Amino acid sequence: AKVIRMTNFTKDCEMNNKEPIELEVEKKQFESRNLTEGDLLIEKSGGGPNQPVGRVVRFKSKDNANYSFSNFTTRMRIIDQSNISSRYLHKFFKLFYLSGKTEKFQKNSTNIRNLQLKYFKEIQIPLPSIQEQKRIVEKLDTCMEQVDKAIQNVEQNIQNVEDLFQSYLNKILLAQNDRLLMTSIGKVANIVNGGTPKTSIMDYWSGDILWITPKDMGKLDSIYVSDTSRKITELGLKKSSAKLLPKNSIILSSRAPIGYLAINTEPISTNQGCKGIVPGEQIESKFLYYFLLCNVKLLDNLGVGTTFKELSISKLSNIEISLPEKDIQQKIINEIDGIKIQTEQLKNNYQNELNALNELKQSILEKAFNGEL
Repeated sequence: AKVIRMTNFTKDCEMNNKEPIELEVEKKQFESRNLTEGDLLIEKSGGGPNQPVGRVVRFKSKDNANYSFSNFTTRMRIIDQSNISSRYLHKFFKLFYLSGKTEKFQKNSTNIRNLQLKYFKEIQIPLPSIQEQKRIVEKLDTCMEQVDKAIQNVEQNIQNVEDLFQSYLNKILLAQNDRLLMTSIGKVANIVNGGTPKTSIMDYWSGDILWITPKDMGKLDSIYVSDTSRKITELGLKKSSAKLLPKNSIILSSRAPIGYLAINTEPISTNQGCKGIVPGEQIESKFLYYFLLCNVKLLDNLGVGTTFKELSISKLSNIEISLPEKDIQQKIINEIDGIKIQTEQLKNNYQNELNALNELKQSILEKAFNGEL
C-alpha cells in the first residue's frame, strides 16, 4: 500500500505533491488503516521547537492504489456525510491549527510533540446545514485560490532574488580566473574533521566550548555564528575527535546536507558532519567563504556515499581556487557584501509580503467560521 506520512503534509495542512512511500501492509492491519476519499488524517506525533503538532489534511486519492497511513498519524472518517462535509471539517481544523489552538492539546517527550487525542476529540465545531457548509467551502476555495496564486508569485520573487545574487557572485569571482594563477584550497587553508563526545558522559557536556552540527547550521539566518545551543567541556574536547577552530574559520557541513556555510566569531568545535576550514595568511576568510558559497553545487557533486553523500577532506583540499592579492580580495568582498545587503533587503520585503498573505489566509478562515464570509 502507499503510506501517507507527515512528509506528505504541508505546513498549512494540505497534502503536497510528494509521492507516498510504498510499504508492505498486512491484510488485517490494512483493514483498520485503509484510506478512502474524504478521510481526514491527523498528525498525532511530530512537530518541533517552532512547529506545533496537530496538522490535519484531507485525503484525496490520485489513483486506484491502496492507501494507508503511518504510526505518527491517525484517521478521522465521517460516518454520515449527508450532514457533515469533510471539506468543511478539514477547513475548520486547518484554522484551528494555524491559529495555534492545538498547542494546548499537546505534550513534549524527547524533542517530539504528541497530540493528546482525548482532548482533541472534545473540540466544539460550529455545524450549520450541509448546504451552508458547501457554500462556505466554495467561497473559501475561491478566496484561497487567489491568495495562493499571490503567495506563489512572491515565493518566485524570493527565488529570483536568490538566483540573482548567485549570478552576481559567480560573475565577480569567475572574472578573476583569467588573470591569476590557480592554487588549491588545501594549499591555502588547513581542513579538519569534527567529532562528538560521548553523550552518556555528562562531564563532556554543558561546558563553555561552542559545538555545532549541520542541523544547527541549517537554522542560521546569518553568515556568522557566535553561539550554539549545545556546548562541550574541555574534557569533552580532549576525549573526542572534535577540534577547536580559531575565530574567523569557516564551517562547512560535509554531509546531511553538503553545503551549509558559516564563519565563527568565537572559537568553535563541530561534530563529524562538518569540516573546519582554517584560512592561511594569504587568503581572507570571507573571500574563501564566498568562493565556497559560489561552488555549493560542486561541493555536493564531489560527495560520495550510499546512505548519504559525504565530502572528504581530500576532495575539498583539491578544489582549485584563483587567489588575488589580499587587497584585491578585500575589494571583492566589499563588492559582494554590497550586493548581498541589497538582495537581503529585497528578500526581507518579499518575506514581509509573504507573511501578510499567510495572515490573510487565516483571517479569511476566521471570517468564514464566524459567519462573516
